[in-house]
Amino acid sequence: MVGTTNEKREIFASLGLPRVGLTTPPSPPNLPTFNTGVNIFTLDLYINEFWEDPALVFDYMNPCKSNISFDDKVLQKLWIPNTCFINSKNAAIHESPFRNVFLMVFGNGTLWTNYRMKLTGPCDMNLKRFPFDQQKCFLTFESYNYNTGEVRMQWNQPYPVMLLKPIQLPDFELVNFSVIAVEQMYPAGWWDELTVAFVFKRRYGWYILQGYIPTMVTIVISWISFYLGPRAIPARTMLGVNSLLAMTFQFGNIIRNLPRVSYVKAIDVWMLRVPL
Repeated sequence: MVGTTNEKREIFASLGLPRVGLTTPPSPPNLPTFNTGVNIFTLDLYINEFWEDPALVFDYMNPCKSNISFDDKVLQKLWIPNTCFINSKNAAIHESPFRNVFLMVFGNGTLWTNYRMKLTGPCDMNLKRFPFDQQKCFLTFESYNYNTGEVRMQWNQPYPVMLLKPIQLPDFELVNFSVIAVEQMYPAGWWDELTVAFVFKRRYGWYILQGYIPTMVTIVISWISFYLGPRAIPARTMLGVNSLLAMTFQFGNIIRNLPRVSYVKAIDVWMLRVPL
């Protein structure tokens, strides 16, 4: 029963974001969070896997019983595809109040497993259009132990990824997601890789109110120096210096939580162009 068959097993994997149910600060456990300083994002998700094991067929013994549910202790004694997110920074199965692993065996030998996990993944951000940018984050799912000669993987259709509720973040909005399935070459052979891509669009309202509008107001105030008399040198100097300091403070307040990058961002162009 435990890995005794050599036949290929078809694994149908699907991902589903859970329902947002908690609102306890600083961040609800079911709500994705971004850390732009280190280019990572964290989210809770349910991972569903389906595969067939002929050794577990029982419908001929009890036709009235269509399925049987177990916990993870039984799952540890069965053959499993040993799947994982190969590009994750950190991944953990929830264990409150018990280990959140679900196993259901159907009469025809089909197994359904469900894991509730907290996952931290990479998100390589391109900030050239900041704060009017979009970010694309990828998660790649594959079997760690078995290549395509032993396990074939594909997305569960027609809904490989399901959102139980719209995702609303303070700084981002999920605008799209997509899935792809490819074969990746390794020294030990070919592996099926299932990748899901999340596209997040930044909410720029805060930056308009805290960056663009204040800089325009500061520039307008600095024009007052042109209406002062020729002898009001201290007043003109004070207005110019205060305007420059105000813009520097506003710019620093916006970029302090961003990663240090060497290329020019859209907001850099604005801040450098406005004083001219």
